[in-house]
Formats: sequence, structure tokens, C-alpha cells
Amino acid sequence: MSPFFQELEAADKGISLAINAFGGGALDSFMALVSGRLTWAPLYVLLLALLVYRLGWKKALLTLVIAVIALAACDQLANLVKNWAQRLRPCRDAYMLENGMRVLENKGGRYGFYSAHAATLTGISVVIMRALRGDSVRKWLGWLLAFWVLLVGISRIFVGKHFLGDVIVGIIAGFLTSLIVCKCAELLVRHCRKSDK
Repeated sequence: MSPFFQELEAADKGISLAINAFGGGALDSFMALVSGRLTWAPLYVLLLALLVYRLGWKKALLTLVIAVIALAACDQLANLVKNWAQRLRPCRDAYMLENGMRVLENKGGRYGFYSAHAATLTGISVVIMRALRGDSVRKWLGWLLAFWVLLVGISRIFVGKHFLGDVIVGIIAGFLTSLIVCKCAELLVRHCRKSDK
């Protein structure tokens, strides 16, 4: 590994340890709750209701289908990269554990690069924001979704499941993957409309 990447990895580990160490008591419980997938089920329902209200049920259903495809693409790509990169999760990394890494959840899979949580939440957010282009709710919703992605991303570091780098790359990968899915869906919809004429 080149000196640049060694320094980058050392910084990643140091920052991740600092984030993980910042806590105790109620904050630990809160971050474990934030990190859980089922915790956010009510938000998914609210987002779907908002889409139906703002777009009508047909466009909302199409947006839901695109979101599911983007979610699956983000998740499966993350799994492929995890198996290729084989970077241990912090909760399985001997250096991290020796230096005080606290593990607040079950350890999960062996590898963690990159965060599928960060990728999938970013992917869902991108699909929703593209669906609501030109809508007045887009501005405040964009901030809310960005906060959601960042909060869950930090929680994944906090509970010992990911390094900071895993989360950052997950956000970037989720953004790019879902953008490609959205572009393909838009092209397909445009093609179908032309075929109907």
C-alpha cells in the first residue's frame, strides 16, 4: 500500500475511533436505534404519503418502483464491492478493538467497505428529490433527507459497524447508482410515451 493510502487509512481509523468513543448511556441507545433499519419504517410511510399527495398515486407508484430498483442496485453493488475489497468492519478489526472500539450492535458481515446503509438511503433520497423536481416542498425535504442520511451514516460509525470512509464512499456510490437508475427510468418512460403515440 502506498504511503498516501496508509496515511488515509490511519486518519480514517483515528476519526472513526473518535466518533465511536464519543458517547455512553442514552446516546449509545439513541445511536443504536438510529442505526436500525426498522426504526425508519414510519418515515418511509410518510414519504410515500407525501409522494401520493404531491404527485398523485400513479406517479407516486412509479417513483416507488424506481426507488425499490435503486435501493436494490445500491445494496447489491455494495455487497459486490464488500466481497471484492474485503476491508474488515471496525468491529472485526484487531487494531480498532485493541484501541477501544466499542461494539454496540451485533457484528454483522465480515466486511464493511462500503456502507450499504449510506448507499441505499442516499439512493432513496435521490429518487424522491428527482420525482419532486419543481415542487415547493423540495427545498426543506432535501435538507431533511440529507440530515437523515448523515445521521444514519454517523450512527453506523458510532455503533462500530463502519469506518468514516465506508460511509462517505457509500453516500457517493448511492448518489451515482441512483442517478443512473433514475436516468434509465426517465429514458424508458420517454420511450414508452413515444411508442404510445
